[in-house]
Amino acid sequence: MITNTRNWRPPTDVYESDDCIIVKVEIAGMDQEKFEITYFKNTLNISGCRSDENSSIKAFHQLEIGYGEFLTSIEISMPIQVDKSEAIYQNGFLIISLPKSHPKNILIK
Repeated sequence: MITNTRNWRPPTDVYESDDCIIVKVEIAGMDQEKFEITYFKNTLNISGCRSDENSSIKAFHQLEIGYGEFLTSIEISMPIQVDKSEAIYQNGFLIISLPKSHPKNILIK
């Protein structure tokens, strides 16, 4: 028998385009209000709690889906525009777009 007590971390992809860093978290079965997304000292933190609706079950015989609290931390190694960042939750994926801060071009005359 397997008990339902373990730490877990949802699968996470991080990639970039010319204009932004994209963080994509596979986390089906949650309400978007249950995510907490913070950015502090170049680290993006995504946390929340996915509830197990079968709390009356005493033991599991196979448990591959993570339940309970989770935290995913991603270090962002370049300047971003936090105030222009966006997050959407759709089809079981949380997608966070972090626009890059591009240095201002200096006009040389």
